[in-house]
Amino acid sequence: QVNGGIVPMNCPFILKKDEQCFAYKQSVSLYESRTKYEHIPTGFMVDIGSGVEVGMGKIETIATDQMKLVDKGELSVTNQCVYFNGTKLNRVIPLEDIYSIQANYSCFQIGSRNEGRKITFNRVNGLVFRATIQLLIGELQNDECAETEV
Repeated sequence: QVNGGIVPMNCPFILKKDEQCFAYKQSVSLYESRTKYEHIPTGFMVDIGSGVEVGMGKIETIATDQMKLVDKGELSVTNQCVYFNGTKLNRVIPLEDIYSIQANYSCFQIGSRNEGRKITFNRVNGLVFRATIQLLIGELQNDECAETEV
C-alpha cells in the first residue's frame, strides 16, 4: 500500500521490477489533438478580354485544433508510468513527465513533456485515474525529496 492509501492490483501484463499497477481499464479510446488548416482565398478577378483575367488577393490560413480518434486499447497506471496498449500503437508516459491532468466522469487528458500534444483517454472514469496519478506523482516527489535530504 502506498502512503496515499491506494492498493496495488493485478495487471494482465508483465511489469518491470519494483513496478506495481494501481489502475487498469480495457476498451479505452485514445484521442489526440490534431491541427487542421483551412485555406480561404480572398480577392477579386477581372476579365480584361480574350480569356485573360487579372486578379488580386491573398490566401488566408485558419488553424483549428480537433480531437481525432487514434486507437482503442487498454490503459494502466503504475507507480512509474501510464501505459496505453492499443491495436495500432502503444504509448508510455513516465509519471515524472506529466505536467497537467484534466478529467471528468468519462475521460481525462494528460499533458506530458515527452508527447508533442495533449492526449485524451475516453471511456474511462477520468476522476479516478486523475486521483490515482496525482497520488502516485505525489509519492514520486516525496521519494525524490527524501533522497535529496539524505
